[in-house]
Amino acid sequence: AISFAQHMECRDKEHTHGAPGSSSVATMLAPDSTATLPSFMSNIPKLRFSDVYSLKTQNRKGSFAVVWKAEHRSTTEIYAVKVIQRKGLRPADDAAVLNEVAMMQQLVGKKHFLQLVDFYEEEDAFYLVMEYMAGGDVFDQVVKQSHYTEKDARDLVSTLLKTVSTLHDLGIAHRGRCAVWTTTLDIWSPFANC
Repeated sequence: AISFAQHMECRDKEHTHGAPGSSSVATMLAPDSTATLPSFMSNIPKLRFSDVYSLKTQNRKGSFAVVWKAEHRSTTEIYAVKVIQRKGLRPADDAAVLNEVAMMQQLVGKKHFLQLVDFYEEEDAFYLVMEYMAGGDVFDQVVKQSHYTEKDARDLVSTLLKTVSTLHDLGIAHRGRCAVWTTTLDIWSPFANC
């Protein structure tokens, strides 16, 4: 497995993403960085989100964002993309999105958390590219079960409590907790719009 920082470093070496004024998470979170592009790369156009990913179907819509199923154009790998339109956002809302990305970056590689794969900050929208969880919400999966044992409930609650503990250990608190179901029930996203 490759860490998020390694992914961003490799990606940025291949090409730069985003439109003018956009930034990768690695650059955005380290604005004091002295890293500069080699001179031969100065004429390489930055890629926009739509150059790299294709939105396929809308999965859910929240108050401020829409989550889409998306496909990476060159690898055909499927991802979930949270799209936050910037029209009408206040500067404090922009800061909240960037804070969310910073929190998600802290969770990269941590067990039981949805992983941030990529991030684009463009003039019209923010794009958070994450793992795609095909199973849907935990609550919906529990309701579908014809038989749900005490052990199943204990394992689920134990996983959820461990994730909350990890958040607290990192100094993160979040009101909008939402579980995300996978086939092994081992991933949870505290950042989903529920």
